[in-house]
Amino acid sequence: MDIIKAQKKIIFFEIVIFCILAFMVGSAQTLSPFFGDINVIDEGQFAAWANQMLHGKLMFRDIYITYGPLFVYPLYLLFKLFSPSVFLVRIYIILGSIFGIIVTNILMLEIGLKRVGRYLMNIMLILLPIMILRQALGFLILYFLILSIRSNSKLIAFATGIFNGLAFLVSPEIGIFTILLTYFYYIVKIFYSKSKTVHILQITKLSLGLVLVALVFIFWAGVEGWLSGYLSVTKQVLTDFSGINTPNGQNLPDIFNQIPKSIKLVAWIKFLLSKNMFIYYTLMINVYLLLIYTLKLILKKITATDIKLSLILFYSLFLFYSFVGRPDFPHLFFGLAPLLLILSYYFVKSFNEFTTGKKIYLFSTLLIMFFIARLLYINNPQIKNIAKLPHALTVNKANPGYIGPILISQKQEKYFKDLKAYFTVNTTPKDDLFILSDEPVLYFILNRDDATIYDLPYIADLKSMREKMLSELKTAKPKYILYNKHAWAVDEINNVVRLPEISNYIFGNYTLITTIDGEGVYKFNNE
Repeated sequence: MDIIKAQKKIIFFEIVIFCILAFMVGSAQTLSPFFGDINVIDEGQFAAWANQMLHGKLMFRDIYITYGPLFVYPLYLLFKLFSPSVFLVRIYIILGSIFGIIVTNILMLEIGLKRVGRYLMNIMLILLPIMILRQALGFLILYFLILSIRSNSKLIAFATGIFNGLAFLVSPEIGIFTILLTYFYYIVKIFYSKSKTVHILQITKLSLGLVLVALVFIFWAGVEGWLSGYLSVTKQVLTDFSGINTPNGQNLPDIFNQIPKSIKLVAWIKFLLSKNMFIYYTLMINVYLLLIYTLKLILKKITATDIKLSLILFYSLFLFYSFVGRPDFPHLFFGLAPLLLILSYYFVKSFNEFTTGKKIYLFSTLLIMFFIARLLYINNPQIKNIAKLPHALTVNKANPGYIGPILISQKQEKYFKDLKAYFTVNTTPKDDLFILSDEPVLYFILNRDDATIYDLPYIADLKSMREKMLSELKTAKPKYILYNKHAWAVDEINNVVRLPEISNYIFGNYTLITTIDGEGVYKFNNE
C-alpha cells in the first residue's frame, strides 16, 4: 500500500512538472505567454470576440463565432475580471492545453502506459501544437468510456453525457465526434452483453446527462437573447464550413505527380521524407491500426487494452476527417494527439520486446521513432523559439496597449504602434471598422468594433453570407477599411478573390489614402 501511495505521489509530481514546463514554453501553439509574435488569426479571433462582447455585442447574433459558446464566454469573463490583453488570451489558451495534459496523463495511466511512454507523450504535448481545450474534452470523454469498460456505473454514464454536452458547446465538431463515438460504444455493449438491462439504463443516464446540459444551455442562451443566432450559425458551421464541403483552395497533395522520375537515391530520400508524404504516413498508420483491431475482433483475440486503444483510434479517425476537409499542417497537428498516444504505447511495447531479444520488433521501434522525429523536425522553427524564454522574462517590454508583457518582434511592435497612433487621432472608440484581410487581432489592438458580424471575412464562403456582409457594410458605412495584401491568405486565396462582391464594393467606394507598415488604409469616398 505504501508503495502504491509513493507511486501516486511521484506521478502527481511528474504531471505538475510537465504542466509548469508547458505553461512556460507554451504548449498550445508552442508560444509562451512571455514571448512570440501575436497570431493575428488564432489568438486574434478570441481577443476580438471577447472584446466586442465587452462592448455589448452578443455571441452568434452580433458576432459570427465558429466555435461553441463555452470556448469564448470564459475569456469574456476573464476580460471583465482583469485588464483585457493578448497576454490573457494566450494564458487562457495554454490553460486549456494544460487541462489536456492532465487528462492525457490520467488516460495514459488507465491504458497502462509505462513511464517511458508517458514521458515521450508529454514531451510531444509540450513541443507540438496538438492539444488545446477542444481535443482535451475529447480525451476526457475517452477516459470515462474506458472507465466504463470495467464498470457498469450509471453515474459514469451520466457524467459522460454531461461532458459530451459540454464538448459540443466548446466545439460542435468535437462534440458530434464524441457523441457518435459514445453512443456507438454503448450500443455495442448492449448488443454483446448478456446484462442488456444494465446497459440500457446506462445509455438512458447518458442521454439524461446530455439533455440536462442542453436544457441549461437553452435557458442561458434564451435569456441572453442569442439562442436563435447560435442555432443558425452552428448549423452553417457544421454543414457549410466544416469538413469536405468547405470550398477551399487546397486538396490532399497529389503525391503521384511528385514521385521522382529518376532512380537517384537522394531524390527518393527527399520524396520519402517530404512533408506531403508525412500526411499519407499518418493516414496509413490510422488505416493499419483499424485493420489490426478489426482482425482481432473477428478472430476474437481482442483484449481489454485493445478495446481501450481502439476507442482512442476511432477518435483519431474522426479528427483526421476534419483534416481531410482542411488539408494544411495546422489541421493535421490538430488531430495527431490520439494517434501519438497509441504510438507511444506501441513504442514502449516494441522497444521492450526488442531489448529482450525479439529482433523482429526493431523495425516497428525504428518506424515509430522516425515518425515522431520527423514530426518534431517539422515543428522545429517553433521549438527553437524556446531559447528566447530567459531573455523574454528579463527584458523590459514597450508594447502598445492590449498586448501585455509578451516579447514580440520589433517589426510587429512597430506595426501595432503605428496603426494605433493613426486610429487614435483619426477615429473615436464609437467608430466601427472593417478589415478585409483576416487580421481580427486589429479590432482588439485598435479597440474598434467590426462593422459586420464577420471578424474573419474568409468565413463568408457562401453567396448568402457575402450578401449579408455587403448589406452590413452598406448600412454601417465605416469611415475606414483596412486591407493588407501581404497578410497570410487562408488556403492561399486572398479575400479580394474569395469575396468578389465585397472587394468590388470596397474598391469602388473607398480610396487608399495611406499605407501603414504594409496595411492599406482605405477611406470612404463621401467622408
